[in-house]
Amino acid sequence: MKTTNRHLSLLTGLLVAFLAAAAFWLSFGTLRDLAVQQGISPDVAWLYPAIIDGAIIVFSLSVVQVSLAGERPHYPWVLVGVFTALSVMLNILHAAATILPKLMAAIPPVALFLSFELLMNQIKWAARRQSLGQTIAELETAIATLQAERSRLEGEIAAATTALKSKHEALRVAGLKLSQREEVTPTRENPGALPAKSNGQEGETPETDKTKARRGRTSGPTANSQPPATKDESQAQLLAYLLTHPQANPRDMAEVMGRARSTIQRYIQELQAQGTLAWGPDGWQVIQPLPTSEEIPNTTEDKE
Repeated sequence: MKTTNRHLSLLTGLLVAFLAAAAFWLSFGTLRDLAVQQGISPDVAWLYPAIIDGAIIVFSLSVVQVSLAGERPHYPWVLVGVFTALSVMLNILHAAATILPKLMAAIPPVALFLSFELLMNQIKWAARRQSLGQTIAELETAIATLQAERSRLEGEIAAATTALKSKHEALRVAGLKLSQREEVTPTRENPGALPAKSNGQEGETPETDKTKARRGRTSGPTANSQPPATKDESQAQLLAYLLTHPQANPRDMAEVMGRARSTIQRYIQELQAQGTLAWGPDGWQVIQPLPTSEEIPNTTEDKE
């Protein structure tokens, strides 16, 4: 179908070109004879039809050019009309006085105008079709390029998202580990190895409102009396407390005895090293005998 249309367009263009050439030749001869009749030298008389009919061709080409540029070819159309009318008028003046010769004389310039305009329209249509084909090809190339760029960007976004998720997960795990290190609590398996926080000197523990309330609710001479003056007395008090509270942790011991948790940690480690204190399945076990009752503070009541 495309091949047939191409051949038909080519044949039509050739016939229109032949018609325009024939009309130009007839009008050319008439205008040259008219110039000779008016006393123009035969050597230069051919310039008149070349100027008049040639101007029609040139102005028609200008119409096509302006139209393809996307502008309105008003001025070129005016020039085409003026020179076509001039050619028709001169061809009629050259003919005999009767109507038929004058009518036949007007045919060549009119045919030249119409055939050449038809030929220009075919050229214009072919040029637009070629331009449209080039535009479609350029659009297809641009679309393919954009699709490739889109695929590349999607791959980069996917890789960046995966890397971001990995970093987020790593940060989350690191945060959990750091939180566990800072806020770890004693366990039954190894309560003496856990670190304790203290903002005061050894033997002192900062009291918060919660600690004061809990100490205020704790009965017995241990909670309300001053801490023992010596380490031996403190360790004896700690052993007495653990004897009745085997499941106590360093925080409870520090609150009851009024000592820093770091100090309680050190006491526990020393007592474990001496073999006086051990951790068993049921909690703390006091191995060595306790001191006399006069040296042991009353710690039989637990905090709430």
